[in-house]
Amino acid sequence: MSASTIKLLYMHNGYLIGSRADSIQVMKMCRVFSECGLDVTLAVCDYNATQDALRQAAFEILGEMPNFKIETYRRYSLAGRLRTYGAFVGVLEYMRKNAHRFTHCYARNPNFSNAAIRYNLKTVYEAHERNLNNSSKIINSLMLRTLLKDARNPLMLRFVSITNYLDNHWANLGIPREKMMVLPDCVDMSNFHMENEQGELREELELPQDRQIVTYAGSMTEDRGIDNIVRLAEDFPETWFLALGGTDEQAAFYRQMAEGKGVQNIRFTGFVPHHEVKNYLYASDVLLMIWTSRVPSIAGCSPLKMFEYMATGRVIAGTAFPTIKEVLEDGVTAFLAEPDDYEELEKCVRRALSAPDARDIAVRARQLALDNYTWKKRAETILAQIVETEPAPVGN
Repeated sequence: MSASTIKLLYMHNGYLIGSRADSIQVMKMCRVFSECGLDVTLAVCDYNATQDALRQAAFEILGEMPNFKIETYRRYSLAGRLRTYGAFVGVLEYMRKNAHRFTHCYARNPNFSNAAIRYNLKTVYEAHERNLNNSSKIINSLMLRTLLKDARNPLMLRFVSITNYLDNHWANLGIPREKMMVLPDCVDMSNFHMENEQGELREELELPQDRQIVTYAGSMTEDRGIDNIVRLAEDFPETWFLALGGTDEQAAFYRQMAEGKGVQNIRFTGFVPHHEVKNYLYASDVLLMIWTSRVPSIAGCSPLKMFEYMATGRVIAGTAFPTIKEVLEDGVTAFLAEPDDYEELEKCVRRALSAPDARDIAVRARQLALDNYTWKKRAETILAQIVETEPAPVGN
C-alpha cells in the first residue's frame, strides 16, 4: 500500500473552535499527513459549526487554510453529564455513516480507536497521558480494559507514546512492545524564520527597545505557577516580562496581582492566535518554560511550547521535569531549574539573562529541533510503519 491510497480519518476528542494545545498538535499532524500524500479528514465535535467557522479556526492555528477536510460529529450528554460515553455514541454514529470512506484511523482516545476497529479500520493510537479519564476511576478502568484488548487486535497497527516515560508505563500495563513507538511532539520549522529584525518586531508589538525581555507563552491555569512570573518581574525590575495566553479573566487576574505588588514591568496579553505567537518569541531574549508538579499531565507530557521555543533560537529557561530532560540538557541546550523551587527558578533566569554562552546554547537547541523534532519527520516515521504493517481484515 502506498501513501496515496490511504484515506485517513483523524478522530479528535475535542473542539476546534476555541482550541487548546492538543488541537494544535492534531492540526499540525493532519497537515503533514496530507503533505505526505494521504487523503486526510479531521473529525471534531464542533457539531453545529459551519465550514467557514471551522476553516477560520484552522487558519488561526496553522496560519494558512487547511489542506485537509474537516467534518464534525455529535457529542451527546445526559443533563450535561456522561460526556465521555456521549462522545463515544456520537463517534459510533459517525462511523456507521462514514467508515466505508476510510482505510485508516488515527486516535488519541481509546473509545475512538475502539470504534474504528469495530468498523474494520486500521488504527494508530497515540498516548499523551497515564490516565485515560481523570474524573472517574471506574470509567478509567473500563477504558483501560478496552485499550489493552484492542492493542492486541491486528487492526491496531501501532501504539505511539509521546515520551519514554509513557512508553514504559504502557508497556508495563501490557501493550505489546512490538507495536510501540516513542515520538515526542514537534515543530514546523518552516514557520520559524524571523522575517523582521528584533527591533522592528518590538516596535510593531509595542515592546520596549532598551530592555531584555523574558516571555512566557501558554496556559494561565493556577497549576502552571504563573504567580512566579510576577515574582520574577518583581525581582528583575530592569527586565521586561511578557505572558501570552489564557482567557481575558485569567489575564485580568494576574494583571491585578502585579498591580497589587506595584510591579509595572510585566504585560499579560490574554489570548494570542497561535500563528502570531512566534513574533513575540522572536522579539524576546529569554523564553520561560514553567510548570508545577500539580499539572496532571506533567509526568508524561511533551510540550509543544518547548519545541517552538527551541525553533526560535532564543535561550530557554525552564523547569527540569523528567520528560523535559528527555529532550533538553541543562547548560547545553537550555537553562533548567528544579521544579517547585522559586529560588532555583530565579537563579535559572539570571543565568539565561547573563551567561556569556547563552547564544551558543540557544543555537544548539534550534539545531536539535531541526535535526530531530519536525512534524514532517514524525509523520513520515508513522507512515512508514503504517505502510509496512498490513493485517488481514477481521469481522466486527
